[in-house]
Amino acid sequence: MANNENKYHGQVLRVIDGDTFEILVDLGFGVSQKFQVRLDGIDTPEVNTSKGKMAREYVRNLIENKMVVIHDEGNEKYGRARASITLPDGQDLAEFLIENKIGIEYHGEKKRCFAALTMI
Repeated sequence: MANNENKYHGQVLRVIDGDTFEILVDLGFGVSQKFQVRLDGIDTPEVNTSKGKMAREYVRNLIENKMVVIHDEGNEKYGRARASITLPDGQDLAEFLIENKIGIEYHGEKKRCFAALTMI
């Protein structure tokens, strides 16, 4: 997780899929900017699959229109901001989704199968 210098607060405006979000990030001094953020450390099924649709809905219910803490982890290969996200209750979002079998741990390696996901 990043240090406090890379820590921001923001409101999740839209859940694009289970691991990608549009967030209005408070940059300080009354300045906010909208970013597309890829959740670091996890991969969820693609939204064009039944498991992907279920993952998106699960995450929507969890964070859409809520305030979260964003820890900037840099940009990923497609240019999106890459970040870890802390939920309002203090839990790490990626860890929570992995524990609940909504996604799998992922750090840029070759993608694996989602067959083991149970989807609550």
